[in-house]
Amino acid sequence: MSIDFPALDWREVQLPCGLRALLVQDASASRCALAAGVQAGSLDEPAAWPGMAHFLEHAVFLGSTGWPQNGSFAGFIQGRGGRYNACTLACHTLFHLEVPPEATGEALARLLDQLLHPLLAAPRLLAERQVLDAEYRARCADPYSQRLAALAACLSPQHPLAGFHHGQAASLPVEDDDFRAGLRAWHALHYRPAALRLLLCGPQSLDELESLLRQQSPAASAPFHPLQRHWPALWPAGQGAQQVQVRQTAAPRLALWLVLPPVAAAASLTALLERCLQSDHPGSLLAVWRTAGVARQLCCSLHEAGNALLLEIALEGGSAVDAAQARVLAAGLRQWLQALVADAALAGSLVDSASARAALAWEVFRQPAMERATHWLLQWMQGGQPLQDGGVQLDALREWLAGWSPAHSLLLCSGPQLQATQRTRYFPVDWSAAPLHWPQMPAMCWPPAPLHPLQQALQAAAVDSGDAGFAPSGWLRRSVSGLRTGHAVLSLCWHAPAELQWLGLPARLTLDRAWQQEQAAARLLGCSALIRHDGPRLLLQLQGPQGLLALLAERLQQHWQQAVACWQDDWQQELAARDSGLLIRRLLLEGESPCREARQRLAACTSVQGMTWLQDYFAHATLAVLLQGAGRLPQLPGWGQPQALPALTAHGGRHWQQAQAQGEQAVILNWVAADDEPATRLHWLAIGTLLQAEFFQRLRVEQGLGYIVFSRFLQDSRGPLLQFGVQSPDRSAEALQQAIEDWLQDLPAHLARHTSRPDWRSTLRAALTSA
Repeated sequence: MSIDFPALDWREVQLPCGLRALLVQDASASRCALAAGVQAGSLDEPAAWPGMAHFLEHAVFLGSTGWPQNGSFAGFIQGRGGRYNACTLACHTLFHLEVPPEATGEALARLLDQLLHPLLAAPRLLAERQVLDAEYRARCADPYSQRLAALAACLSPQHPLAGFHHGQAASLPVEDDDFRAGLRAWHALHYRPAALRLLLCGPQSLDELESLLRQQSPAASAPFHPLQRHWPALWPAGQGAQQVQVRQTAAPRLALWLVLPPVAAAASLTALLERCLQSDHPGSLLAVWRTAGVARQLCCSLHEAGNALLLEIALEGGSAVDAAQARVLAAGLRQWLQALVADAALAGSLVDSASARAALAWEVFRQPAMERATHWLLQWMQGGQPLQDGGVQLDALREWLAGWSPAHSLLLCSGPQLQATQRTRYFPVDWSAAPLHWPQMPAMCWPPAPLHPLQQALQAAAVDSGDAGFAPSGWLRRSVSGLRTGHAVLSLCWHAPAELQWLGLPARLTLDRAWQQEQAAARLLGCSALIRHDGPRLLLQLQGPQGLLALLAERLQQHWQQAVACWQDDWQQELAARDSGLLIRRLLLEGESPCREARQRLAACTSVQGMTWLQDYFAHATLAVLLQGAGRLPQLPGWGQPQALPALTAHGGRHWQQAQAQGEQAVILNWVAADDEPATRLHWLAIGTLLQAEFFQRLRVEQGLGYIVFSRFLQDSRGPLLQFGVQSPDRSAEALQQAIEDWLQDLPAHLARHTSRPDWRSTLRAALTSA
């Protein structure tokens, strides 16, 4: 590759059965990732059975010819410290997993068997339909799903994208012989060896990977011919641009949706456009809108429509606007996009193409093994070159945007006070649509972006490599592997006094806002930020070129001093996000911090009082600094005196959480260890890893208690803990809690069974590697 991360050897292989595979060797990897793709998705399913593609994605995990036991696949993967997932896209269905290298062969065999030879037994299908129906009900409360439903209603009704594709009880008549026959026929058509694409990435040599693949080679099947899709027009004939209003209690949303031609590198082009939009130099679109308070950030997302692409450009963090103001903002965005297409000098000043490609590639490369393999697989299936950055250039972006007709646009406004006249068919949201009349705008001059201070600093940085042992007084230094050449990690950790610890979440939101001010330029230069809190601690971790980190930290400090004035907007948006989505997710978020106390105190205080509390939080917290990497990094001005990291205080005990909403019940048990000694952490990590699969098998597969069942090891402000969670649409919270208690009664027997297996130590080693 033309980018500076380590080149990976790869090989493309086609087996006699027609299956095509991409083999990738990553000698530094500690795990092997497998990703399989089917070249059909939601838009290809029979119109008579909405949700069949998504349902089949679930159904292949319910036992196969070679491993008929329900839950066998999950038990094998989780029992070896691995993980797996799947997703149904518009035109593809993806399955992905990661396991220790020694489990690669059997994981591949099981994956292929479940994809090619699923049992599709009627009783299990009936149970799984309940899972999809519960997921659908959860999506009904999801603001984004509601908005997508309103937008779909504005598209041509003949196009599949205008339909319903998640699936629910009424659309999946599993009891019907015709439906089950249709499900098997759809599987036989799309899930056969010649139709599959597979990617294996691990530390093994290419010859070893190919040998594993050929050992599991499926039998030959009928030749596969790519689908000849005959897509109807996405945009209704004679319809112009539309303004859509959606009535929602969630934070107001404003987004412009564009219909664009399909291109192979669409995902990379979208990422490049987002970086252009996030350029905040004086006179830029984002800088103007930030000053006016209508947007804090501009973000993009892409939706495949077969013969077209839908690109969403959303204004994040802005205040509510009326319909007329929304049209003016949309017209300003349209004008800026047209200037980007017409003015090569403007585009070139917004983002350096070579630097952007390197930053994009590194962001993918740093992903966990499973997610990275899936990204590469989808890129390959969509016609891109394997493991390449897609050759993304600004000229290609400008050419792509030139294919947009403003007449094929949707302007979406959401908020609680909007006028809405009709309800979507499958989601409980009121909406209305009217022609969008673009207002006349005065001609605007979009000046080229001046060189950003971080870019100036990078050009001027002169790191003395011979002084690698230097560290300021009071700093902790460690070495870390896997960093990009010349990069380092800077961790800043605040420890709040007891009386201010409840402010951890609002303080994190303040740092989030500060990072948004810098992320456009910082990410283009290879910088990333991780911000989190866990009770008494607030962590800001910066990674990037060593010569930039101190300046970046200093600039973030300046931003957060201004951001504390906006705490109310950030807090309300966070609460709206926490109060939507899956019930068990709300419980998990509630348990991360003393959120109840924060809600009560901040609801009763004035804006000035809340700002004063946040200023006190940063002023009185003890700051600890940890530098990872080699080279010299100067002292950070204005952040306080660095101190050593204090030890955690362990509490111990078992703590239950439970909640009920819309007929759903969820319970979570947090079982905290008695101390935080290294031996205790390892012991609890072993229990959490070895028993994850058995907990899932007992409560989810055998007892059918819930459609969400999980257990995990967690380390947070309370110390090491084991977390067990269940969500169910038809069992009481008391019954769920009792089921967890009953399972824990047999904990010694569960452990004895697992530690008698010869490979249990390798399972634990895999968990330690990924923890």
